Amino acid sequence: MSRALPLLLLFACAPAEKSAGADSLRPDDTAATDGEAGGDEGTGDEGTGDEGTGDEGTGDEGTGDEGTGDAGTGDEGTGDDGGDDGAPATCGPVSGTASFTRLTVDSALPGAAYAAVGDTNGDGAADLVVSAFGAFTGFSLPIGEVAIYEGAGDGRTFSKTSLFTTSHNIAFPNQPNLQDLDSDGDLDALIPTGFFICDIFFTPCGGLSWWENTGSAWTEHPLVAYGTSTFYHHAELADLDGDGVNDLVSVGETNSVFTGASTALLQRFVGAGGGAFGEAEDLTEGGGSFPRARDIDGDGDLDLASAEYFMEGGSFAWFEQGASGDFTRHVIDDSVGPSIMLSFVDDLYGDGQTRAVGANHTNTAAFPADPWESAVYAYTPGADPTDPWGRAQLSSGIVSDAGSFAAPMAAPGIFGAGDLDADGDIDLVVSGDGDPQVYWMEQTSPGSFAMHVLEADLPQAGGMVITDLDGDRCNEIVVTGYEANAVYVYRRADL
Repeated sequence: MSRALPLLLLFACAPAEKSAGADSLRPDDTAATDGEAGGDEGTGDEGTGDEGTGDEGTGDEGTGDEGTGDAGTGDEGTGDDGGDDGAPATCGPVSGTASFTRLTVDSALPGAAYAAVGDTNGDGAADLVVSAFGAFTGFSLPIGEVAIYEGAGDGRTFSKTSLFTTSHNIAFPNQPNLQDLDSDGDLDALIPTGFFICDIFFTPCGGLSWWENTGSAWTEHPLVAYGTSTFYHHAELADLDGDGVNDLVSVGETNSVFTGASTALLQRFVGAGGGAFGEAEDLTEGGGSFPRARDIDGDGDLDLASAEYFMEGGSFAWFEQGASGDFTRHVIDDSVGPSIMLSFVDDLYGDGQTRAVGANHTNTAAFPADPWESAVYAYTPGADPTDPWGRAQLSSGIVSDAGSFAAPMAAPGIFGAGDLDADGDIDLVVSGDGDPQVYWMEQTSPGSFAMHVLEADLPQAGGMVITDLDGDRCNEIVVTGYEANAVYVYRRADL
């Protein structure tokens, strides 16, 4: 099956027109960002930044605390002063509604897209790993890169290095996943690539590689050779077959810009240990950009779940693993339109139950308009998880710009979860994507969320990574701006 409309999944193929006065970063980069959605809250003028090359060496060292890595749950950072890790316990609940200060890590990373966080150099400090798509210059395919911002441990100082540069001639590097894939004690990186836009240039750019961290360089190990029309956005590490060795799971997607025909195939790469993986095995039709592994039905093996964009009629689905290692697709929800991301969040409402948070990816302002409101939802499985799950809408007021035929838009984008105001519950941060605002969603009572604007004008934002970077037990947020060519960190303004 396929989804006929070739809308962009995450980022438009070219930046939309920006309004006057939005072309430069704020000189001090320190404006607070509190306020209700739709108000005058924000940090506003992100702009496009300096397009540059992104290979400057240090970037803007500026100030910034890193983020988490998995955009799903993040570290909650509730402000407890317990534990024995030696971290200072300086974080406490905010009085009233939290406000945040924006700190610039880099203002010249062309097409900054996805982010992950981990200690890549083994010095005990968190580093930012950011993929970037590059800049469109005329009618040519942009070439991407993956930058590393090595942290100094204070959450404020970074030195820019590269995992790979534009000299590798790789287009659309997508979500980095930092894992020790060869069991040598350091973090390696899974980097999927590609998007259907490449086919417009008759230069397919799909692929999947893991990059070995040798300590002094990064060495590529292809799993799907670069240059296929099948593109990948994320690869999940999980022991699917229960043999004690991790496998890889991803979704290979295609979409023809000429016919609109699309496919989505859930795939497994069987792990052999030491960084060795088998070739892609098709498991079943369905799935989308960010597959997640979890024992959903409680039978002792791992199942899979995902949002679905290029699966006709799909929104969110899970895939039950059978006794023989086969997978059966079950609908979580098929009534909210094409969707971008689904992640499991433990104890989301504070009642001990795991729920899935999902974001669809629609446009009610386009012509013709989508019939589905752009929103973030929570899904709760019932007694029989093979039945559709209970749905609760968490967000309000997310509306995509209309976009155009050349640069279609949709909203919302990717999200992260964690405690942002240190009150002990889980909040959300959400990219508006086609909606130029970035939202943080404060959980004010179990299952109820207040919408706040974190950034008023940062279209096609990415990152959405939540974690405590400087050890004060207070979470920060890592955000990227595709059109702004920027990497930002937001921290509590009262700290």
